[in-house]
Order: sequence, then C-alpha cells, then structure tokens
Amino acid sequence: MSRRTTSALTALCLGLVLTACSGDGDDDPTVTAPSTAPSTSASAAATSGPAVAGDFSSTAELAAALNTDGLTCTELQDGQFPGVSSAQSCILNESEDVVLLVFASEAEQAEYLANKDALASAVVGDGWAVQTVLPESARAVAEVIGGAVVAGEQASG
Repeated sequence: MSRRTTSALTALCLGLVLTACSGDGDDDPTVTAPSTAPSTSASAAATSGPAVAGDFSSTAELAAALNTDGLTCTELQDGQFPGVSSAQSCILNESEDVVLLVFASEAEQAEYLANKDALASAVVGDGWAVQTVLPESARAVAEVIGGAVVAGEQASG
C-alpha cells in the first residue's frame, strides 16, 4: 500500500478535514480537565504513559520533538481539525498520517477528548495531543514525548 493510500485511509478513519490553513473550533467543557488521565468514551481504553510529558506550545514544537529517538515526523502540513485551534498533520515514520494538536484552552482539550473518533488512538499531554490510527504508534510517541495513551476501540480486538 502506498504512503498516499495509507494517508487517505487514515484521514478517512480519523474523520479529518485537513486544509492548507489553520482553523478555529468551538468549546464544550463536558469532560474533566485533561491534566490528569484523560476521559474517554466507554469504548476506548486508557493506558498511562510516562509520568512527565513534554511542554509544547505549538504544533511545530511537537513535530520537532517527534523527530528524535527513532521517530520521524515528515511532510508537515497545516490543517483544520474540528473544534481545535491549532492542528497540523505529518507522516510518522514514513507510514502513518498523524495529527498534531495544540489546544487554546482546557475546555478545547476537553471537547477533543469527549468527541475523539472512537477508533483513533492518541497521546495526550497538558494542552496538546498527537492523534494516531494505531495504538502501537501512540505508545511509541508517548515513549519519546511523554503523555497518556488513549487507545482506540481497535486496541481491544
């Protein structure tokens, strides 16, 4: 399967709408603050990552951090993600399209966690997230940059 086909399937699975410009979203404080273990739907399993997560104030900082310790984050593209102020995508390790998210507020991060695609996995830190398709990718990301892994439904099967 080509990298572009994989990227297209990933975008479909994640329910992304990526464009060439940054986007804004709505706030919905329906989930507890993400500074502790993130809340997820009953169908997603949460697993803890390293105790100390990196402090990232931009998606560029997240991308730079991913380009260490055996991971690569290439083909960085600006985009929009529903309800999130700052989003970019990149190809993780030349095989998986992932989304880098930096939240403008705790409410915005809570909105993301409450409405995250149930099949997607993510690594969540204080004010940021990296959304992946595969739970093993999320675990690899958490090993490098910290954060809590929120495994999608496919992890239980």
